[in-house]
Amino acid sequence: MRSLTDGVYTKQQAERGARLYRHTCSACHRPEEYKGYLRRWVGMPVSLLLDSVRTSMPQNNPGSLKTRQYVDLLTYIFAINGVPPGEQELSDERALLDAITIALPADAPGSR
Repeated sequence: MRSLTDGVYTKQQAERGARLYRHTCSACHRPEEYKGYLRRWVGMPVSLLLDSVRTSMPQNNPGSLKTRQYVDLLTYIFAINGVPPGEQELSDERALLDAITIALPADAPGSR
């Protein structure tokens, strides 16, 4: 098992997620809303978070994005929460996402 703190996404992937966020999510959500958001997911696999986002967002058309796009959006949320990037992109393969546990660095927003 790996955790988010092992650097499971790239900075470039989070930047793609940020662009997609501005285009798809920003009309309803501010980035600040996601600081501390991951606390309730600590200990769970990334795949469960992906499932939650995919089945509920965007609010007017849940599930309308490609899996890769949802994963990129998640990496942007990880970045907002101080999760460090790494050298490889976060995969959109279910088995790989099942094997990554959500964890936060000690200095993450809302981690205290």
